[in-house]
Amino acid sequence: MYENRTYSEAGESYFMRTNLSWDNKYLLSASMRRDGTSKLTGKNRYSWFPALSAGWIISDEAFFSSNPIISFLKLKSGIGLTGNIRTLGYFDFADMVNTGTYLGKPTLQLNNIRGNRDLNWERTKQFDAGIEARFLNNKLSMTLEFYQKRTDGLLTTLNTPLSSGGYSSQRGNLGTVQNKGIDLELSYNSKATSRDQFSWNAGIALNFNRNKIIYLRDSIMGYGYYMPGGPMPFVKKGQSVGSLRLYKSLGVDPNTGDLMYEDRNKDGKISAADQDYIPVAQPKLAGGFNLGASWHGFSLNTSFTFSVGNKLYNLDDQYSRVYSIDWSGVMSNRPEFATDRWRKPGDNSYYPRAIVGPHGAGQTEDWNTLPSTHYLFDASYLRLRNVTLAYQFDEKLLKRAGIPAIRLYTSFQNVFVIKNRNLKLADPEVGIETGIQYSFVPIPRTIAFGIDITL
Repeated sequence: MYENRTYSEAGESYFMRTNLSWDNKYLLSASMRRDGTSKLTGKNRYSWFPALSAGWIISDEAFFSSNPIISFLKLKSGIGLTGNIRTLGYFDFADMVNTGTYLGKPTLQLNNIRGNRDLNWERTKQFDAGIEARFLNNKLSMTLEFYQKRTDGLLTTLNTPLSSGGYSSQRGNLGTVQNKGIDLELSYNSKATSRDQFSWNAGIALNFNRNKIIYLRDSIMGYGYYMPGGPMPFVKKGQSVGSLRLYKSLGVDPNTGDLMYEDRNKDGKISAADQDYIPVAQPKLAGGFNLGASWHGFSLNTSFTFSVGNKLYNLDDQYSRVYSIDWSGVMSNRPEFATDRWRKPGDNSYYPRAIVGPHGAGQTEDWNTLPSTHYLFDASYLRLRNVTLAYQFDEKLLKRAGIPAIRLYTSFQNVFVIKNRNLKLADPEVGIETGIQYSFVPIPRTIAFGIDITL
């Protein structure tokens, strides 16, 4: 509700589903839904979303019943279509007017967001196939799945030129993105038979995902946010989501202390034409693993997460190498790591010299702080996300007091992170979506104590 006006979305949905199980071994499920929304208009308002899945429990077959190693084995596959319009506003399809005043009289003025009556559902078609298995009397479990997702009609905000009549942006269906990969989960549980017996468990989940932009309204478009002096983020057809336009750094010249850049077009000078679009935001491998143990009522559980292969542009590091004087005639403080720099001829330093005024081969004031691969680092990390130590009181002792269960515990969140030390103060998990990190608040470390009482 805003200024005595109430806005709401009207939706209409129909859903049908059927399941088939034959001899508890052959499984089939099919569904169909039709959704409509007031956020869209005309023929785009309604859409169909079907889904179909099937499974075969091989371990229930007669020829498999005597297998001493494999306790359960299932093949499964599915295909379906889903839709999304959550990011749309109530009236993004319409040209709206706002009320105002001019010289004390009421006026109407066009909204700065231009309507788009061609807005449509963002649709994701997904196919997956996999296998579920349990071994050693169900102690060891495995799930392996291959998936391929194609999202058409990506919803986004498009900037419009001033020549459009005062509009600043417009909602639209941008393009098509494909994700395909493999999910693997493994877990083991020793399954103790009594409270006093030692038991342990372990598990790991891995995701190998490959992301690719199949279609864009324009072959190259802006993405994310831009900070003055930093790299321009883009999405480019044929690459993964999240690319930065950068110069390729050739390191610091040990004689001058200035950065050197690759002349990609071989024209004898460094200019914007020498920049390249470099994918940074997508990891090659992501996942996590957990370890746990219990004995005589005590339990210890740990949870780790990790990411491998993505890169992160450290804008803090780049800005710390700018030594210019501000409007008040003062150079602001720099972090301690800014002292790591070239100082005299012959130094083999990763970071360039501290200098103001024109410098470098291009004789520009920002030569050593141009957006380049020099400030792009490997953002792989391993984080101990959680450690929980607990004690479960013996139920036999609690029965005398009429209490079913009492559990004491302490929990530690974000215990430590192992990362590329060249990232300086950066937390590699923050800002990982766009590939740029600047003045983000790191994930806090917390400690909690508690007691669970069941009455």
